[in-house]
Amino acid sequence: MGNFGTAARDPIFYSHHSNVDRLWEVWRFNMPDGERFDHTDPDFLNAEFVFYDENANMVRVKVSDALDSEILGVYYKKGRSDNLWINYSPTASTNESAIPVAVAAGVPFVGEEPLNGTITIGTNFSAIVKRPSEKKPSKKLEVLNIQGVQVAREEFVALVAFVNIPWAGESTATNSAEYLGTFNIVPSADKSKHLNVNVKYEIGDNLKRIGINEEDEVVISLVVTGGSTNATLTIQGLKIDYEDQ
Repeated sequence: MGNFGTAARDPIFYSHHSNVDRLWEVWRFNMPDGERFDHTDPDFLNAEFVFYDENANMVRVKVSDALDSEILGVYYKKGRSDNLWINYSPTASTNESAIPVAVAAGVPFVGEEPLNGTITIGTNFSAIVKRPSEKKPSKKLEVLNIQGVQVAREEFVALVAFVNIPWAGESTATNSAEYLGTFNIVPSADKSKHLNVNVKYEIGDNLKRIGINEEDEVVISLVVTGGSTNATLTIQGLKIDYEDQ
């Protein structure tokens, strides 16, 4: 499953992707609250992929052809376990801005690429990041962009992100509103083994749950897990901005 060239040979492949499609439908129609909109960008909708059909004929399929599962004749039954996560609301482990604590501890201010240059994360790294000064436009999301993430894909490495916890480390729990997400980096032996990518997380909902959505700045913490002491992960900058969903 970790290699695109062989993923479809894994017996769990179809079960996994069928459930991903089902979760997409749940997210679109059954999740409470939240701002969800169908994608309208032509670059996304008209992107084409080549497949072979059941008769071994080559066919081109656009993304727009597969967004509505009912058009494909596929309907998903609601699972009994869905209620465990559909209405799940992570609580915050903090109740005030961590900026004063971070400033007193010497946590650096980090801006967007290329102002800060190469920053080596090590096992964990915290920074104070400025939020947009203007009010959030409608149908936009507040997004943290971890810019220029670079690492050699020689071993499994996970980049875990938190907000408002300047002391975050490998043992920090991920079941609170401060947890933003995890970006997993899978080993690769091919020519593209060196990864250079931007990692994005929507953070507006997290800030509301914590009660710091009126703050001008927030503390972002990055934790690297899963790799050996030889794993070196760097970033080029941190930026918070409003983006289309």
